[in-house]
Amino acid sequence: MKHIANFVLGLSLLCGVSFTSYADDQPIKLGALFATSGWAATGGKPELNALLLAIDEINASGGIAGHKIQLITEDIRSDFPTTISAFNKLASLDKVVAIFGPNWAEFGEIVIPLAERNKVPTLMASPYSPSFSEKHSYIFTATPEFEVHVHNLTEHINKQHHNRVALVYSPSPYFEGLSQAAVDNLKAPGAHILPPIEVLPNETDFKSIVARLQSSKVDAVIAFLQEGAAVSSFFRAARGLKFNSQIYSYDISFDETIHKEPGLAEGTIFFRYSMAIDPKFESSYATRFKEASSYSAPFAYDLMYLFKQAFENCKGDLPKLNQCISSTEHHGVSGTIRFGATGVNTGIKSMTQLYRVRNGKFIALAESAQ
Repeated sequence: MKHIANFVLGLSLLCGVSFTSYADDQPIKLGALFATSGWAATGGKPELNALLLAIDEINASGGIAGHKIQLITEDIRSDFPTTISAFNKLASLDKVVAIFGPNWAEFGEIVIPLAERNKVPTLMASPYSPSFSEKHSYIFTATPEFEVHVHNLTEHINKQHHNRVALVYSPSPYFEGLSQAAVDNLKAPGAHILPPIEVLPNETDFKSIVARLQSSKVDAVIAFLQEGAAVSSFFRAARGLKFNSQIYSYDISFDETIHKEPGLAEGTIFFRYSMAIDPKFESSYATRFKEASSYSAPFAYDLMYLFKQAFENCKGDLPKLNQCISSTEHHGVSGTIRFGATGVNTGIKSMTQLYRVRNGKFIALAESAQ
């Protein structure tokens, strides 16, 4: 993804922002960078909501080291150029101390060079891609490496005695990363893993790909395809061509079409982000926002409290804030957030549960076998 980094740096005309310690009467200005409109809003809205919940609690109890939090929110509109301009505004014009977000890997990867260049600590709940595992000083993500995401799914596949397994994926940091981790983890005895099939960006006609899979006589296919159009189009083509091989996938419950028409994916086994989350948080979130939280919302909530802890550990010494964030370990509603040397959370060892689509419903795999 070096071309993206170069593209971002080419657009960024900002100089690094240098801060000194905050005066006693100043609020702590923080930035929020989330998709609250467009296709990625299903991830952005819950993360922003959780952040607001944490901020209200912290401000009500006296703030951070006596400072109230002032949050400046930008909607990235599920768009790459908007993500860049919104980050630049928060860093250069608003001069925020830190930025929370954006959601999802596609947008998280875009801001990596911006955060490093402008020396703005950037804390993300849901993004992860292999580029996050490179050495960064100002990038932090609560989401662990992809091996943790796919572990339960690939462990299940390895036990199914498939002979020929295919993998179809969309070209994005998230789906490429999931695919590579899956290939690395698939070690079923006697199984032949076919070369992965990368689909074209914005692909919506999957009839030829499904026909190709049928002619290859695969008995299983892993579909890691972009939400919004590709994944639902794949399932529609598979049903239309009576594709009978077992399909595995990622958390397709995020896709709006699959959510409305789950029968399209009948029989599919997929991993769903499912973590042991503090019931008090779930209750507070549901009471305020009139809906259940997403898997990444507790991460966003905990990151705000981790920031508070790090800021107080630093005693407001802003030039050292990123180092304090890096060394802070927080035990919160999502579990443990502990940043490794690269800023990636190493405190979470399991974050998924397997589900099967049965009779148009998402049923836990253990229950669907009964």
